[in-house]
Amino acid sequence: MKPPKHPVAVSRASVRLVRELPAERKVGKFLARALSDESFERFQELVLDAALTSLENPLRLLTLPHLCNAVATRIPYLEDASRVLLEGFSLELVSQGKLLRLGTLSRELEPYQALYSSRCQPLVLDSLKSLYEVLCSETAISSQQAAHLLPSELSARNQNVQIALGALVYRGFATTDAAPGVGFETIRLPHVTPQL
Repeated sequence: MKPPKHPVAVSRASVRLVRELPAERKVGKFLARALSDESFERFQELVLDAALTSLENPLRLLTLPHLCNAVATRIPYLEDASRVLLEGFSLELVSQGKLLRLGTLSRELEPYQALYSSRCQPLVLDSLKSLYEVLCSETAISSQQAAHLLPSELSARNQNVQIALGALVYRGFATTDAAPGVGFETIRLPHVTPQL
C-alpha cells in the first residue's frame, strides 16, 4: 500500500495503513498518523498557505466550515482521511494567532465566529471602528451606507458587509429591528427609537 502524502485521521484510514505510519499526534478531535513529525509540519504549512489565499485574495471573512472547504480545494491530492483534519489544523492556526476570530451574528441573529487573516486585522478593526463612529454621529446606518463606508477590500462581498454589521450588533454597540432571516438592512444605536 502506498503511504499517504498527508497525515490521516486514524478513525478514517484503514488499519493496515495506520500501522505503517509511525508518527502520531492529536489534531482537533482526531488522532492522526503520518510518516514523520515533519509530515505534520509540512501539512500545517499547506493549510496555512491555502487559508491565507482563501481569506486574502480577495479579503473574505469565513466560518470555519467554509474555510475548511476553501482550503480543501487548494490542496492537491487531499484524501478524505486527511480532509477531516483541516478543522483541527485551522484551529491550531487560530491558537497561534495566524488566523483570528470575529464574533458576529448571522441573518438569523445567531452568534457565530468568522475567521480572517491576522495580516488583515488592522483593516478589519479600523473598519469596525469607523462604522461605529459614523453610527454614533448618524444614529443609524443602512447596509448600503455601510458598503460605501467600508474599504473596498472589505465591501467587495455583501457577506463581509453583513458580518461587519452583525459584529457591531453582537458587541452591543448597535441593534436592529430586522426579523431573523432578513439580514441587516439597517442598524441603529441601541438607545435610539426607530422613526415611524
